[in-house]
Amino acid sequence: MAVGYSGGLKKFKYNWTSNRLIAHAMGGIDNKDYTNSREAMEYNYKRGFRVFEVDLALSSDNKLIAWHSFSKESLKKLGVSTKYSTKEPTLEEFKKIKIHKKYSTLTFKDIVDYMEDHRDMYLIIDSKYSKDKNIKIIYEKILQE
Repeated sequence: MAVGYSGGLKKFKYNWTSNRLIAHAMGGIDNKDYTNSREAMEYNYKRGFRVFEVDLALSSDNKLIAWHSFSKESLKKLGVSTKYSTKEPTLEEFKKIKIHKKYSTLTFKDIVDYMEDHRDMYLIIDSKYSKDKNIKIIYEKILQE
């Protein structure tokens, strides 16, 4: 027995560990990786993936988004404007970004909403921050969702 998030005793289930593969950054799509995109998540779920790793970052207005890196190199690899390497986009700007000119960005809420309809999906979170302040903000926002 272990303590569950609600404070009560709860037996943890480990059936998710039978999944041998993890869809990194929501999985590859069309020979592209690190997209953390809606299309990659949906495509890889249909392919049978149930464990997904997502990279979480904060938009400039402190909203929780699925994004690997805002470095110039990463933005170029994703076909996204490098202007975001100096200042991250707001949530509104982020939602308008098209990765490789066709894939949709994801917020953490988008992922939670998808998981509500796909109860056999599991998520591994990779925070892209090392500063305690940002990590605290990210996990507070995760709990809010």
